Amino acid sequence: MELMFAFRLLRRNATFAASVILTLAIGIAAATAIFAVVHGVLLTPLPIRDQSRVVVLRKEQLVGNEALVPFSVRDLREYAATARTLESVAGAQYDGAWPSVMRDGDRVLSPNTAVVSGDLFATLGIRPAVGRMLSAGDDVVGGDAIVISYAFWRRAFGGDSAVIGRVLRGAASGTSFRIVGVMPRGFAFPGRADVLVPVLTVMPGAAANEGQWPFNLVGRLRAGVTVAQARAELAGYLARKAYVPGEPRDVRASVRPIESLIVGDVKPVLLALSGAVLLLLGLVNVNVANLFLVRGIARRRELAVRAALGAGGWRIARLVLTEGLVLAVLGGAVGVVLAAWLIRLLVTLAPVELPRVDDIQVAYDQLAHDDP
Repeated sequence: MELMFAFRLLRRNATFAASVILTLAIGIAAATAIFAVVHGVLLTPLPIRDQSRVVVLRKEQLVGNEALVPFSVRDLREYAATARTLESVAGAQYDGAWPSVMRDGDRVLSPNTAVVSGDLFATLGIRPAVGRMLSAGDDVVGGDAIVISYAFWRRAFGGDSAVIGRVLRGAASGTSFRIVGVMPRGFAFPGRADVLVPVLTVMPGAAANEGQWPFNLVGRLRAGVTVAQARAELAGYLARKAYVPGEPRDVRASVRPIESLIVGDVKPVLLALSGAVLLLLGLVNVNVANLFLVRGIARRRELAVRAALGAGGWRIARLVLTEGLVLAVLGGAVGVVLAAWLIRLLVTLAPVELPRVDDIQVAYDQLAHDDP
């Protein structure tokens, strides 16, 4: 009874009801959208086996602006053969992914492409969404195997599992590439790569150390080994390399967890943005409380008449609480719809620097469908 009466009262006071619903919706939508961003970028684990043991090894200049210096294929092979702190070592393109043009029959595709060593996925411990991942056996001269990202699979091929075995061709070179697998949802590395190609497929001379593709090294720590120990071993390797003619001497070793490289420098920005949204949510609560306070003052005569006609204090309290509950539910519903739209807009307009963009929508889907 109180519920129906509350609806009638709110219909008569549409301006008040709309103000509360809109205020709540804006606060809930902003908080939900930003939490989805933080959850997707910072909190969602990568689809990597024992993620805490996977590290990225880099060389950093000790002078100037501390520019990064890539490893070569030769470095990768030497270090993989001598490293004692790592179970395995692989290579991933130093500067992320770059735009390319490929043909799928008569269609022209524009994926972001990156070069990796064939054993990257074995080092990461990643399972495919469809098909299989690249292996060391694919990283051979004359090989044609490639894997594509989950987002590119859905965008370019509609999520069709028949994509396995499909042949793409380089628009300029005419080189054939055969799709053997799809990376798991929410994973894009290095950079926002849509297509990953083994290094010997695009640079056969690297088999004989002729020409070198720029790599960061990706390693899996042995059980019980710390990042500091891996860094010390890499530092020793670089110190020995400094005596090789043509090798830089002013470099230092950098070993970081893989998530720190993927997330990059956006963590402080996202945390600050989260704080700002929490402040906004607090202001929303204060504004809604003020609206109810003003409405309560305006209803003093009505409530006094109800009390004079015999309505008890609990009956009046139930009426007021029911009105608040109705407004809260309506504001929450509108806020969720607005949040879904806002998240799609954020994903569409996200800057290139924002990592794990695909995980933002994944995080929202999980929030919307998880059981309470």
